[in-house]
Amino acid sequence: MKIFAAGQLVKCHPRQKPGARVTDPADLPSERTDYAMRDIESQRRQAYRRGESIGAFTDVILDGPLPWTRMRHVYKLFRTCDRYGNDRVNTACERAVDAGATSVTTIVGMVERALEAEQATAEPPPPDNVIVGRFADASHFATGREVTR
Repeated sequence: MKIFAAGQLVKCHPRQKPGARVTDPADLPSERTDYAMRDIESQRRQAYRRGESIGAFTDVILDGPLPWTRMRHVYKLFRTCDRYGNDRVNTACERAVDAGATSVTTIVGMVERALEAEQATAEPPPPDNVIVGRFADASHFATGREVTR
């Protein structure tokens, strides 16, 4: 296929099979090339440049058989970095990776509420794994009379 503008040859694409298409990355704007060409590795590199934990969380997001279907989630993570700063998002991603979270919405919520820097305050489990509040002392329910069966 030959493309002309004002009588001048601008671009020549090689012949393709019927129904096939070809995209030349040089024809695209540089800021859109990664998205248009579904360049997952470029997203990973960009994420690791923003922060080690952001890169690790991006690896979790893009893990799977069809990673380009999750590209918008990575872009949402990048927009969150642009809005709140790489350091805050990196801290939130570190906590999310440690907890096994896979949702970018969780990261955004943590950063919006400034929860990324809070320490987790989980109480230690009670001895013998008994939930104290649920299993009260049996004497609390005593009626004062003996039950026969």
